[in-house]
Amino acid sequence: MGEQEEFDRKVAPHLKGLFRKALYFTGRRVEDAEDLMQETLLTAFSSRSTFEGGTNFHAWISKIMYNTNINRLRKGDLTPLIVEYIPHDIQDHDILMIGDEPSDVSDPQEVAFRNSLSKEVIKALKKLSEDSFLVVYLSFQGFAYEEIAKILNIPIGTVKSKMYRANKTLKNELSDYVKKRDII
Repeated sequence: MGEQEEFDRKVAPHLKGLFRKALYFTGRRVEDAEDLMQETLLTAFSSRSTFEGGTNFHAWISKIMYNTNINRLRKGDLTPLIVEYIPHDIQDHDILMIGDEPSDVSDPQEVAFRNSLSKEVIKALKKLSEDSFLVVYLSFQGFAYEEIAKILNIPIGTVKSKMYRANKTLKNELSDYVKKRDII
């Protein structure tokens, strides 16, 4: 199997999630998201020798996308947007599932995430800073703190403190919700 085929095999399971991230990073601008995807995949392919076998491929390519997006913003290739990480017009369980119909979601973690969100939970998530939200979202997607630190290019201690503050905020915001539903 050639290098291109091997790379295609590794990246194929991640394409849908990467495109959602690209849409997310570009404020749902499809053309910019497609450009970001293309640039990310080209960079990842040319840097494939830096991927350490046995490590998390998704975390590695997500970090490349994040850095590619930052570089494009710095170069002025993209117009910076003030993107609300949880849009005010969000409908029930649509959070971060841009472009997916419910039947298209096959990742059990994404299904669980979608199904767990009520209006109260969405309202509480909106109270988080964008950085804290990203840490919570990436954690829910199954990334370990070390991986989140690499993706966001921040120290692991910062990841832990953001998660702690996010948990504290969410606990505060959702205490009545939890009591009302006798969850705990």
